[in-house]
Amino acid sequence: MGSEVSAANGRIASTMRSLLLLGVWSSRAPASAAIRVRSQAADALRIYRLNTEVTPNSAFALRSFAGAQLASGDTAGAVASFQKALGINPNDQQSKAAVARLKPRPFK
Repeated sequence: MGSEVSAANGRIASTMRSLLLLGVWSSRAPASAAIRVRSQAADALRIYRLNTEVTPNSAFALRSFAGAQLASGDTAGAVASFQKALGINPNDQQSKAAVARLKPRPFK
């Protein structure tokens, strides 16, 4: 497990260095936000996914990943990530509201 976290941390550091060199990230703004602004959704999704792997017990990381999934059009994936966030923090009002808004409703 320790080597997996070290490898993940190395990937994050490498990504941030690359973004600094490209001029799309600064220490004052999250890398994922800079990438999304530049319309590079696939890269943003990878960073958010990596964040959930590095911090698997973080409802915030899952909720952030869900937002990126939603922005990229993956509603089903977003709902699943919001539900995982609720599994970690059942009092997460933002995830509750998102699931209620996004989950398909049965026809009457």
